[in-house]
Amino acid sequence: KLLPAWRVAGFGLGFVSTIFCPRGMYLTTEAVESFVEEHYGYQIRRLKEEIGDSMAQGVAKQPIQDCEITLGKKELMRMLQHCCEDEVEHKNQARERHAEGPFPWFDWVDTSWQYFVGVGSLIAADCAKKV
Repeated sequence: KLLPAWRVAGFGLGFVSTIFCPRGMYLTTEAVESFVEEHYGYQIRRLKEEIGDSMAQGVAKQPIQDCEITLGKKELMRMLQHCCEDEVEHKNQARERHAEGPFPWFDWVDTSWQYFVGVGSLIAADCAKKV
């Protein structure tokens, strides 16, 4: 349901962030990847808690079906950790590139833009959870 709106929003964000200079694109990438890193982190922590609870109950006492679910959660957690590492790499690359310029630049512009992008990402994620 939200995919068409996300496409328009993503295109608009990309367009606006690059209209003045490439620095905006890198600032935007850093902000989005920071949000994604936090989002993955939350999911990974939640899975660790669920796996820990399962392990605390004792695998031997669990039905085979529950053991398979725990193994599936471990695999999902590893996949999320891998994806999160990839996003962190993108964030760090963007941070390095926007630090290259152009200069002079105003810090408040960077901070304001990244705040705007972060809030937009949060709103989009909240909307997705409700749909």
